Amino acid sequence: MATIVVGVTGGVAAFKAPIVVRECQRAGHDVYVAATRASLDFVGRSTWEGITSRPVAVDIAGEGRAEHVELARVADLIIIVPATANTLARLAAGFADDMVSLTVLASDAPVVVAPAMHSNMWLAAATQANVATLRERGVHVIDPESGALGSGDSGVGRLPAPEEIARRALDVLDRAGELEPAPVLAGRTVVVTAGGTREPIDPVRFLGNKSSGRQGLAVAAAAARAGASVRVIAANIDESVMAALPSGVEVTRVGSACEMREATMAQVIGADALVMTAAVADFRPEAAQASKMKKDPTKTDAPTLRLVRNPDILAEAARASVPIERVFILDNVKDDRVEEVVRLASAMGAPVYEVTRRDLDVATDGVVHQGVAIEVRGYEYADASDLIAGSLQQLGHPLLVALDQVTDPHNLGAVLRSAGAFGADGVIIPERRSAGVNTTAWKVSAGAAARVPVARATNLVRALEEAKAAGYFVVGLDGGGEAPLRGLSLADGPLVVVTGAEGAGLSRLVRETYDQIVSIPIASTVESLNAAVATGIALYEVASLRSQG
Repeated sequence: MATIVVGVTGGVAAFKAPIVVRECQRAGHDVYVAATRASLDFVGRSTWEGITSRPVAVDIAGEGRAEHVELARVADLIIIVPATANTLARLAAGFADDMVSLTVLASDAPVVVAPAMHSNMWLAAATQANVATLRERGVHVIDPESGALGSGDSGVGRLPAPEEIARRALDVLDRAGELEPAPVLAGRTVVVTAGGTREPIDPVRFLGNKSSGRQGLAVAAAAARAGASVRVIAANIDESVMAALPSGVEVTRVGSACEMREATMAQVIGADALVMTAAVADFRPEAAQASKMKKDPTKTDAPTLRLVRNPDILAEAARASVPIERVFILDNVKDDRVEEVVRLASAMGAPVYEVTRRDLDVATDGVVHQGVAIEVRGYEYADASDLIAGSLQQLGHPLLVALDQVTDPHNLGAVLRSAGAFGADGVIIPERRSAGVNTTAWKVSAGAAARVPVARATNLVRALEEAKAAGYFVVGLDGGGEAPLRGLSLADGPLVVVTGAEGAGLSRLVRETYDQIVSIPIASTVESLNAAVATGIALYEVASLRSQG
């Protein structure tokens, strides 16, 4: 049997709290109730004393006892139901001026909060920031549901069923300190745009959209808490606001809509989801003035500012070689840009679903959207054995590239571009100590990443040995190689070209698999070539020799 403290605060949903207490008692636990004075207007002392057979803790100090310390000492779990917006703010700020906040501050027990409030209050940036703070501290937050509210409105903010609250709270107790359920977005990559773009008129003036960026950052923080790898493209967001992001979130700062377009096109490749919350200017000045515009005392008319349309970032993301999984749109949306996204998705064979605003709000975590959301899938690596076997079945001479400890994604992207240009069938990289196909690699590849498969080998040495057993010659590139690359005698047969990292070169075990090590002659004033340049030269030479016959 555990001791549970149920904290009750002054929200309309307080009338459901007794059911939470009953469910905890039925599970065999001892329950104490701590209540704010405001909550007694909804559920009185006599109710609590009748349910628990003990006085309800309300007064901070009385009869010489520090009751909050006593409750904190005995508590194995604290449940706050309902948690008002005010309560969330007080807990996040560390206030201790009522029995509930005092008990939480004095206890090291797991804390579960079940917020309930009007939709506008729940979705407010301040509330979301407070919730994010509490989650980062290990507080378990049971998100409110959508439905009818006490105000007569409908939306997100409704307290979940008290039986469900009790069940989830007791799960926390059973897990004995485990902070959250298994992260649902583990292994996924989420890109979020946030803030407002600014289009320069001159060095001191601009056209812009008023946006703090708080909502986008709240989405990013929620995705990070769910286990995702998160990339934020931030447009003109104050440092004080950016400080709310959890550590580990990758941030790219931009200013204008064109800068946001470039960053988004680079970041979305290989991502699993793109959430666009940024306020992007629809138009920009045709040409920004190089110097500050000054008033001409001889003229009474204001200068004419010619505007041009900014790029539609969402539509361009759909046009790019992005593996779109699904598209979700509101069933009543009428917008030319959204319709273009739908047409492009349909042409790519991606299903398009018409959903309600509630469904789309839930899918986008309540963020403001323009009636459309796109689901994309991450980069899928090939199997090394399949790539080796598949290359042998291609028309022409089989050709593969292997990279040994090349950790710069720029180099990987450039190698993919050269591989695509000179007819290589694929690239093999090790799982460890190697760059992967991220947004940087994809961008540098200039689209080749969509055509040239990349395989991750658990052990590069074994992969090379497997290739040799299948009939490939393995040639390594090294500045101290025994023979020059030019006129490579092994070019006509099935070939694996292996390049090591600049400086470190080829590792010892990988060296032992080579049939030949070749070098590229360079001027004595240059110490070495980087991996991408060396690989490109080697592939060109192989392609030239093969074209000769």
